[in-house]
Amino acid sequence: MIYCLGNTNYDIVFDGGEIASGSPGGSKLNTAVSAGRLGLPVSLISRAGNDMLGENTVAFLQKNSVNTSLFFLDENFKTNLALAFLDDNKNASYLHYGNEQAYYQAPQVDFQDGDFLLFGSTFAIAPPTDGVVDEILHQTQGKQVVRLYDPNIRKKHANIETAVGNVLKRMGQAHIIKISDEDLGAMNLTVNYLSDNFADHILIITRREKEVSLFYKKKELRIKPQALTPVSTIGAGDGFNAGIIRALYSKRVLPDQLGRISKDDWQDVVESGNDIAAEVCRRKENYVDKKTNQ
Repeated sequence: MIYCLGNTNYDIVFDGGEIASGSPGGSKLNTAVSAGRLGLPVSLISRAGNDMLGENTVAFLQKNSVNTSLFFLDENFKTNLALAFLDDNKNASYLHYGNEQAYYQAPQVDFQDGDFLLFGSTFAIAPPTDGVVDEILHQTQGKQVVRLYDPNIRKKHANIETAVGNVLKRMGQAHIIKISDEDLGAMNLTVNYLSDNFADHILIITRREKEVSLFYKKKELRIKPQALTPVSTIGAGDGFNAGIIRALYSKRVLPDQLGRISKDDWQDVVESGNDIAAEVCRRKENYVDKKTNQ
């Protein structure tokens, strides 16, 4: 099973001053939906309000083959809203409404060897939801679960100085770190710093339309993404995560095998991520097309 852990929002997208779309969102939800549409066994660990938006989100997830047994509808919580505004290059800036970091009780997860856990964003570093992540990570102990961390942090986040320390701690708890050049810029971190300090981790750095770098033991592999004219870049990084998880999950990779994967296989993994990210960019939705796995 592939578990995606993080916040859930309802996204309203504006393009040219007009509302272009509205749909369930949040980075880990986006990855979960893409994974479900790719035919992968996936479960979303998250919550929404016990309101109409929350109920619609559960129905949407189930329709897209995402397991919702660990998705909680909270009577004392209203579903978060995220307003996304596309610029001329179809990149988004956001306004968030709601209390994303309200208290959330960590569920008990039946992790098995060979499972994957994707976690990240402010959910993983801001109290009290960082405690949820601590508990879920604790539950993976003793199990061969591949842990993938995506910081998804931006300069707009409050207390960025404190956030950097928390992000570095989370990196140390992951087997695979996927980070964007925007994340690096927001935290004033360099590629050299990460490749030096996390040399025993798989480090994947994305740069939008530019090449992707993969580091392990300070050795670098570079892969060019597809050239395209995007409809929207919302969910592109989340789609990339779904793509690399798809490739690794299909290989039945365990954590202690990651360092022994061949260069050619890693190229296949990153290209799978690039393929799914490119398809998401060609769509108004935040996820891959339902027909991709057919």
